[in-house]
Amino acid sequence: VKNGKIFIDKQKFSHSFLWTKFPRTAIGYTKGGSLVMVTIDGRQKGISEGATLTELAKIMWELGCHNAMNLDGGTSTQMVVNGRLVNFPSVKGGGRVTNALIVLPPVFAAE
Repeated sequence: VKNGKIFIDKQKFSHSFLWTKFPRTAIGYTKGGSLVMVTIDGRQKGISEGATLTELAKIMWELGCHNAMNLDGGTSTQMVVNGRLVNFPSVKGGGRVTNALIVLPPVFAAE
C-alpha cells in the first residue's frame, strides 16, 4: 500500500512470489499514525492456506493502512506479543528468524 492505494511493483517479484499463497508478515501505518502489524498463517491444510501478495495488500488497505510493506514471510512468519506467540507458524516451533522488528512503548526522560 502506497499513499492509500494498493501498489505492487510486479517487475520486482517472481510470478510465484506474487501469486502463490504463502504465510505472510506485513507492517503499515494509517494516515492517523496508528501502527498495523499483521501475520497470515499458511501451509496448513484445512486451517490456513496463506495469502498472495495482492491479497496481503488488500488486507492491509482494508485495515486502513495509508502505507504498508510486506516483510519476510514463510516459516519466519511469527508474531510474539508480551512474550507470547500469537499466531500458528507453518513449522512446529517456528522457523529460524534472523531478524526481528521490536516495538516498545515510548520512554520519556525524567524531568
